[in-house]
Amino acid sequence: MEAPVQKRSCEEILEQIKNTLESGTRLALFGHIPSNYPVVMPVEEMVTLCHSKGVPVLIDGAHALGSLALNLESLKADFYVANAHKWLACPKGCAFLHVSKEHQPMIKPLVVSSGFGAGFNSQFIWTGLRDYSPYLALNTVLDFWEAMDPERIRKYNNTLANKAASMLAERWKTGLLSHADMFGPMVLIRLPEVLLDCVTQHGKEQAVKAHAEMVQAKLHYEFSIEVPVKLIQERLHTRISAHVYNQLGDYTKLCDAILVMADDACNNPSAYDTYKDYR
Repeated sequence: MEAPVQKRSCEEILEQIKNTLESGTRLALFGHIPSNYPVVMPVEEMVTLCHSKGVPVLIDGAHALGSLALNLESLKADFYVANAHKWLACPKGCAFLHVSKEHQPMIKPLVVSSGFGAGFNSQFIWTGLRDYSPYLALNTVLDFWEAMDPERIRKYNNTLANKAASMLAERWKTGLLSHADMFGPMVLIRLPEVLLDCVTQHGKEQAVKAHAEMVQAKLHYEFSIEVPVKLIQERLHTRISAHVYNQLGDYTKLCDAILVMADDACNNPSAYDTYKDYR
């Protein structure tokens, strides 16, 4: 199924899934918050829809743990995977796999170790020589979240992301890829058209992913700003994220940098030359 980037509501996304599912589908895989299209997907309804057609569901929750209030029991996905090093702020290597009881007998770890034959959880505890220290840090991370209040953190992140996205879209005279209420702490904002026009040499080149990477690299090396730039529907977008360590001034710096780049693209005949090293 193609990513639903043109869908403007959860109802449209569900309708696309309904029209795409075929009889005999073995597994449906969805992102809870897809990386390249970071709307909060209606996963409970998606799971219900797939189950009504006899299709098991695997949810990729890489960006969900920490940014959403997860309730795996009510979600009822057959499989749910997520890592803790993104929004939960745990060290890399800490993650979880949730499997409904009916499917647990068929799921095995990649490495057979001492827990073999001792039950589902035991088989996954010691798998080869994996470094266990990220898991040991989890208690400290959870203590931080409890001290700060998880709901308070999520509210701050979502509010800041929404406020920053509105400011960027207004000052760049562009817009968001989808409705603001479909996003969580990550938002896609369209960049000024003149930037894509510049890096494609005024349409001489077909717009491709490499052109987005050129803009992203220029922001990184010349403005010390790290932010993803995506080519979606033949337009450049940037994906901002907001967490407790961010404030609105961070996004003001991004805004000003893009405006400087856009002004240069408009008024400097040699503006393309400043991007060539980033191809």
